[in-house]
Amino acid sequence: MSRPYIIALGDSQTRSLSYHRNILAFRLGASNFINFLSPERAASTFKKTLEFVDRFDKSNNVLMFLNGDVIQHSIDIYETYSEDAEKNEETLQIAAKLYCDLCVQVQSRISGKVVVAAALPNDMRTQISGSSYNRTLLKLCQDSDLLYFDMWPYIAPSGLLLPAYRGDNHHVTHRLTPYLIRFLKSHRLLSSEVVEESDFGLRYAYEIE
Repeated sequence: MSRPYIIALGDSQTRSLSYHRNILAFRLGASNFINFLSPERAASTFKKTLEFVDRFDKSNNVLMFLNGDVIQHSIDIYETYSEDAEKNEETLQIAAKLYCDLCVQVQSRISGKVVVAAALPNDMRTQISGSSYNRTLLKLCQDSDLLYFDMWPYIAPSGLLLPAYRGDNHHVTHRLTPYLIRFLKSHRLLSSEVVEESDFGLRYAYEIE
């Protein structure tokens, strides 16, 4: 369903989408609840996200941008990272499945379309984790008939995030947005009312507190 805007639900990465008038970006709390690294941690993420979805117009299209836990795993914030590659693979598969389950539930609550964004690339460890996670997520999205937005060919063609798209150690800049807009328009999720003239030259506004 073509609309003049899309709602983006995410963690702190959604700040990179705030520079375009056709994206309504909502940051759904800090990283301590945007987390799918275990079923226990995912429970509050499910609850808060679905409560938020139930508050807005169900005809909206929704971009899900809630997979910052791949970076959290890579830098071992919650002591989930292991030198054992198989254990890491298992952790990431659990996270991808829980995240996709949430996206399916969001889709069941709205008449618009859900778009699932890939986990973002970052440093070398995140590259490995993100590649593994995204392979699983892509397959899950295909099986669940969810649209999947893969930004890696544009902002990380070699697997590592290009410097022009790096906002700080863990976040991308607004330069990601044109690729997202192009993707949404190609799937007719943004109408002809889309604003082509946006100031993509604005500085990246996110600062670590």
